[in-house]
Amino acid sequence: PEPEPEPEPEPEPVNNESIPINLEALESYVGDDIEIQVEILKEFPQPTLDSMTELNTALEAGDAAQAGELGHKMKSAARVLGADKLADMCLEIEELGKAGKLDEIRQIQPQLDQEVNSVNDYIQHFVDEYEKSQ
Repeated sequence: PEPEPEPEPEPEPVNNESIPINLEALESYVGDDIEIQVEILKEFPQPTLDSMTELNTALEAGDAAQAGELGHKMKSAARVLGADKLADMCLEIEELGKAGKLDEIRQIQPQLDQEVNSVNDYIQHFVDEYEKSQ
């Protein structure tokens, strides 16, 4: 007998997890004015990179409390943007910092770096696309 034909592959579902920002969350904070949204997005990357540098310094110094405070600071900004995965990671760092769990923070740090880069790359792309359309 002839072999069964291969079934048609299902179309790839849209994976919202690959988009690190929920712009609807940003809209709920600042309204639907795209210019304001873009300005808010532009303000996010540099302070976040500065906080990541401070986090690295705190970890090198063995300062779990400072690491936790930085997690708190970054969490708030990430929530406004709808960068929920990043905000959840920052919340975890905040809680671990309060508990003095430096080793656990160090274990999360590479994923946090990766997520910050993902969010910042997405913001840069979004802003570039917006500015091209103007």
